[in-house]
Amino acid sequence: MTSTTGAAGSGVTGVGVGVTGVGAGGAGVGVGVGTVGAGGVGTTTGTGGAGGAGGGAAGKLGAACKADADCGGGAFVCLKSSDNLSAQSPGGVGNGICTVDCTASAAACAPLGGICVGIDADATGMTVTRAFCFEDCDIGPPLPQAPAFKCHGRTDVACEPVNAMETLFSCIPLCETDADCGTRKCEASSGLCVDAPKAGKAVGAGCTVTRGSMAPSECAGGLCLPIESIPDGGTTTPGICTALCRLGAPEACGYRITPIDAGPPMGGCVLPWGDTGYNTGDLGLCLQLCDNANDCSYKAANWTCRTDIRITDLGHSICLVPNPG
Repeated sequence: MTSTTGAAGSGVTGVGVGVTGVGAGGAGVGVGVGTVGAGGVGTTTGTGGAGGAGGGAAGKLGAACKADADCGGGAFVCLKSSDNLSAQSPGGVGNGICTVDCTASAAACAPLGGICVGIDADATGMTVTRAFCFEDCDIGPPLPQAPAFKCHGRTDVACEPVNAMETLFSCIPLCETDADCGTRKCEASSGLCVDAPKAGKAVGAGCTVTRGSMAPSECAGGLCLPIESIPDGGTTTPGICTALCRLGAPEACGYRITPIDAGPPMGGCVLPWGDTGYNTGDLGLCLQLCDNANDCSYKAANWTCRTDIRITDLGHSICLVPNPG
């Protein structure tokens, strides 16, 4: 999702501000994946009920919708896939989401169990010009504990950090497939429904990481994950194309039930965003799935099909740095 940090003292939180912090060194690429593979990413069964956070209108924040009437009235609106969440970077919410415009008052979200998230800002980046309430959430519990029910149990929404320190978390839309988007298409780089998705290399393809940025133009998902550290004095290092996703989302990252060699490269949402504490329903990154080394699009001595890690729910292994043992 394209957005900005809220102005200082405004009470509005920016979304996606932690993106450049992922995978600062290649050694971290494989740390969380082994945990997920060992415990299984799981499905969204959760421990709570289907009602979400409370009853009445407040419980509607973050729910799927097709029209404003689905959201309980009052200040609630339904942002649909055909709408534009941002006035600056058009894109709608897959399967719709019930929300409240909090541009004028960030305090409007707390009584609803939400956080006011800045979407657009002025040219200086200091004044928020568009903001909406999104349901708040907590990551975890840490694996191997069972996942908690959060974000209305939606597979097209992820619990993700919305401030630079990654101490605040909110349920942010991330479409899985085009089926979420009506007549539009699911764009991997934004997680929104757009008319013309960003083109580029698929998940698992080789890319180049430039110091200070993970967002190259070459990857359709908008992110290049480094597989080794940038050397001292250097500016670039090899990486693989990835995208943001919701851990446990069954159709994220181009996953399909047909064999790997029956179509284009496919991925799975298996790499937790953070080193510890993330579980099903939380923010993750896509990795390419494989059954053998030939399935991995990127060919290098430090990248292979880790057949020792089997993602049970997806039925395949993953392309990753070799087993250090």
